[in-house]
Amino acid sequence: MSHPRTQAAQRARITAAANADAGPDDAILRSLITAQLRLSLTAGAFAVGVLLGVPVLLIAVPQLQDITVARVPLGWLVLAAGVFPAIITSGWVYTRAAERHEQRYRVLVDDA
Repeated sequence: MSHPRTQAAQRARITAAANADAGPDDAILRSLITAQLRLSLTAGAFAVGVLLGVPVLLIAVPQLQDITVARVPLGWLVLAAGVFPAIITSGWVYTRAAERHEQRYRVLVDDA
C-alpha cells in the first residue's frame, strides 16, 4: 500500500500518457462511456420514481390506506407485488443493455 499522494501522482501520469496516445478509439470509448452514463441515469431515475411513487400515491389517495386484502394493507401488497419485481426487472434490463453496449464497443474496437 502506498501513500495517497503517490497514488495520485501515478494516476496523473497514466492519464497524461493516455491522452498523448489518444487516437480514433478515443471517440469510440467516449461514446461507450456516454451510453453507459445515460443508461445508468435512466435506470436510477426509474428506480427512484418507482420507490417514491408508492408513498406519494398512498398520500395522494388516502382511501387506499384503508383497503386490506387478507388483513394485509394494500400499500404493503403493492410494495411486495409491484415495486420489488419492477426494481428486479429494471436491474435485469439494465444489465442486458450494459452488456449490449460493451459488446458493440468490442466489435467497433476489433474492426478499427
